[in-house]
Amino acid sequence: MALAYRYAADHGWKVPQDAHFWSLIGDSEFREGSLLEALPDVAERQLGNVTWIIDYNRQNLDGTRIPNERTLRGTDCERIQRTAEANGWRVVQLQHGSFRLKLFGLPGGEALRELFEERLSDSEYQALLFAKDAQRVRERARALVPATAPIVDQLTDAEMLCALADLGGHDLAQVIAALSEARQQGDVPTLILAHTIKGKGVSFMENVCEWHGKAPCQEEADQALKEIRRCSCEQ
Repeated sequence: MALAYRYAADHGWKVPQDAHFWSLIGDSEFREGSLLEALPDVAERQLGNVTWIIDYNRQNLDGTRIPNERTLRGTDCERIQRTAEANGWRVVQLQHGSFRLKLFGLPGGEALRELFEERLSDSEYQALLFAKDAQRVRERARALVPATAPIVDQLTDAEMLCALADLGGHDLAQVIAALSEARQQGDVPTLILAHTIKGKGVSFMENVCEWHGKAPCQEEADQALKEIRRCSCEQ
């Protein structure tokens, strides 16, 4: 569409000014060959009015995606970033929410950043989210990165679980800023990796993989909308 828009504009057709083309893509979907084939073409044609938003929720139809981190030499989000950058894209990672970013500035905060960015695998992160056990999170943090002890030991259970679930893809201020910046990139396309929790804000859907491809009944839809509206009001 972006290429057709350019062609129409170049040939005198009346088109909207400063149009931008957005695609919301699943993290597992990014493994499909059609997307990987399109990736270099967008950058080579200098389509800076294209932005792909990857919903990085670490799940697919049959549960948590478990990539081989040894062969990837890092996490799956890093693989996606390296792939996009190698093909000429600008990449933005929305990995941490405002509460996490505040914690990173405290004693032990850099170790906590290391835990979330480098040491905690996607599969273990999903398990900790599902368990909702603050003490277990502290134990794994100290085991994986001992230098996190000064900060995780002083957090309340509620704060520890909040830090675990505080992802940048749910931080509206960061999302809005990333979308705005994507429109200012000239001839370079943008890929935004929005780290999220599937079903965030809906009690019976949050982090439950069966909702990946399942439609709610009317009663469930009404309940979900009620909970989402309540979350919006609280923010």
